[in-house]
Amino acid sequence: VMECRGVVPLEGPNHTFDVFLPFSNNQLDVARRTFLDKHPGAKDRAQAALMRADHMKNQTELEYTVSQTNGLISCASSIKLSSNALAPAPPAPDAKVVAPGRATDPAPPNCLRLALKPMGTGIYPVRIMLTSMDGLDTRVVDVELTCQIMLQQFDLLFEAPTRQTVTQEIPLLNTGEQTMTVVASLLGPSKAFTGTKEAYVPPGATLPYILTFKPLTQGEHKCTLELSIPTTGERNVYTLLGKAADPVAESHIVIECQARKTASRNIAVPNITGSSTTYEVMCDLDCISGPETVNMSSSQASSYKLVAAPVRSGLLLGSLNFKAPDGQYVWFSLEVRASEAPEVGAIDVEAEVRTAVMISIPVINPLDVPLKLAVRYGHDALVGPNVLELPAKSTAPEGGSGGKGKAELDFYYAPLLPGSAQTSVVLTSKELGEFVYHINMSSKAAPPITLGPLSVDLGSKKSKVLEIPNPMPFPVHVSALCADGSSPSFSVSPSSLTIQAHGQQKVSVTYAPLLIQEGPESATITLRSNDIGQWDYNIEGSTRVPSRPEQINMNAIIQSTAQETIRWPNPFPRRVVASFSLSGPSAGNVIQILPQMVSLPSERGTSSRSSRKWDSFGRMQGSQAASLAAAAAAAAASSEVPVDVGGVLQVPIAFVPDTLQVAEAQLSISVAPATAGPEGTQGEPMVWRYDIKGISEAEQPQQSSTFKFKCKARSQVEERMEVVLSGLHSVSPEEVFTHEVVQAPPSTPTSSLTAAPSADSTPRGQLPLSDWLQIRPVPGPDGSPPARITNPSHSPTLVFSVLFAPPRAMSTSVQLIICKPSGGGGGGGGWR
Repeated sequence: VMECRGVVPLEGPNHTFDVFLPFSNNQLDVARRTFLDKHPGAKDRAQAALMRADHMKNQTELEYTVSQTNGLISCASSIKLSSNALAPAPPAPDAKVVAPGRATDPAPPNCLRLALKPMGTGIYPVRIMLTSMDGLDTRVVDVELTCQIMLQQFDLLFEAPTRQTVTQEIPLLNTGEQTMTVVASLLGPSKAFTGTKEAYVPPGATLPYILTFKPLTQGEHKCTLELSIPTTGERNVYTLLGKAADPVAESHIVIECQARKTASRNIAVPNITGSSTTYEVMCDLDCISGPETVNMSSSQASSYKLVAAPVRSGLLLGSLNFKAPDGQYVWFSLEVRASEAPEVGAIDVEAEVRTAVMISIPVINPLDVPLKLAVRYGHDALVGPNVLELPAKSTAPEGGSGGKGKAELDFYYAPLLPGSAQTSVVLTSKELGEFVYHINMSSKAAPPITLGPLSVDLGSKKSKVLEIPNPMPFPVHVSALCADGSSPSFSVSPSSLTIQAHGQQKVSVTYAPLLIQEGPESATITLRSNDIGQWDYNIEGSTRVPSRPEQINMNAIIQSTAQETIRWPNPFPRRVVASFSLSGPSAGNVIQILPQMVSLPSERGTSSRSSRKWDSFGRMQGSQAASLAAAAAAAAASSEVPVDVGGVLQVPIAFVPDTLQVAEAQLSISVAPATAGPEGTQGEPMVWRYDIKGISEAEQPQQSSTFKFKCKARSQVEERMEVVLSGLHSVSPEEVFTHEVVQAPPSTPTSSLTAAPSADSTPRGQLPLSDWLQIRPVPGPDGSPPARITNPSHSPTLVFSVLFAPPRAMSTSVQLIICKPSGGGGGGGGWR
């Protein structure tokens, strides 16, 4: 099989291709030699003779019939091959391809012209079979025709600053079996585009064609690039458009110097015109000076000297331009780093933290026009105006004091932290420049602030509030504590706080003494912050005996005894002798001291009822109740008991009512001054007073004092309850009885009216009594008003309405306590 490939231009006038067919059948000759050398049939003489026979010998022309397999390709039905026809020579690399003629034109000798009807670009394969007229020679030719566009056009856009280079790579692909030569041509007036004239691409490789754009002037640059392949006739035409922007800086020049001093720098200026010329020099910084023009030679760069003389410190940015007569220019970016000017003078200042010291600087205006100087402070501790206005040289300041054109800059040094620092105050104006004053600052810690003394009763506390300001424009953290050596009776709260910008927070100092000291207690409160400094406060506190007596309530059923032990802990840091006495209208009679039960510190944890036997109503049993009368006489006299440091004096009190009444007495515990203070001190004794109030209760029969109410959960029942007040003989018609409902204790009923928890002290997890039980007085059966009894001898009864509404299944007990506030007949008292 013979193979052949060809290219048919899609845009060409004739879509034809000539396939050269040699006269000799080389493939057949190779097959004959292979048969004779290797095939077993070659041993047969007859077969071997047929193979050696050459029917084309002595023939100069043979005719073949032609057939092909592609319906889009047509060719002649027959062809004559001549032995004298020569194969066409391969074209030179730079030779142009000659397109075949039309399908109707005669083809060259031994060439079969194929006419293609392309449907578009692509590959069109065809198999051609040639059969000789005598039937002795058959040939098969596989042809692959590639239909492609031979001329393609593209647009390329380039953008670059003037005198800068931009490159574009154009891929060149060679799918052939021989080296492909690509010829490049740049057409147009612009010289900004450059590239190689020829490129060679090896077989099966891809190489880039590098196109460079380097404009020397601003504006648009146009050109045309043509890449052609002479062997195939393909051409790619590129329309080139280049846009040259403003040139970039040749380099960045940095000049470092001090304000009000000069610094110079030499720079090399390139010649961008290519010939001798003169540059015009321009700069947009006032502090830069140099020659206005510079002469350029035709091929060398010239040196240019510029001088920087900034009048104020800071960072200055600008540009230096060199412009040619034709409009082209080259420029450099400038950066002037100016440090502070030499100091005009030095000022030493000292102050305590959180105080302010004024500093005054005289300033004179040497110009005949008013000036404004910007003031810059180098430290947060310096506070003052940001602008200083100076009158003209010929103008006197307001008030007539001082010289003409003179003004005073007044600012303050207000430190927050102790220590030393150095900084500067800088005055700047566009006309005069910069003036620097060096400031040596020194601050010392402020002395502690003494707060007013605190005097409190023992067991209570008192606080003093401190307000801490934050002068900073950001939040600060402050810690508060009591310094070492402070009395433990003092505390500070909160111990850590954050104060918002320009805000303030409150800190509370609390004095809560637990002991009475010989003298005042003291403490140092320290508030510390890393940003706003430290505050120290000195404070003293003294403790005194409680000024208000402590209230002791006792309840007992008539003809029974209730006992209460009053505990007095020793509040002094030494051993004392305490005296106690009982006074009042009921002292020694109904309310009594039990002297044999006074206990010392060794019995601090003993219960006051541990050595007595009581019945279920709180009444003392047996001979113990009878012996109280004999002990009362001895207890009426004052007694003295030594109490050790940390010890507790326990004074047992007995309430023995015989009628409905309200009894009152006062217990006094005093400590002599010689015992409480240092030796030799005199003064009034310290006295603790306890007001004792005893309320007697009438004994209620069990069957008449117990009431039961029952209903389903989440429902309610409302009933009347009549309570008979036994033992009530007389009462004023105007007297109003009071009542209270409390939760009954789970243990045995007690005689104390205050023993059970009230409605306000509901255990956690339980519902308040008022949510499910309401008891209110209503008029009696005899028409008496609610909570009143008009005829106690006839019907000492109070009537209540009970509303029971349990929210869930429950079973509990409560106690109804009824009190008769005042006397009358049997005096005051109560019923449970």
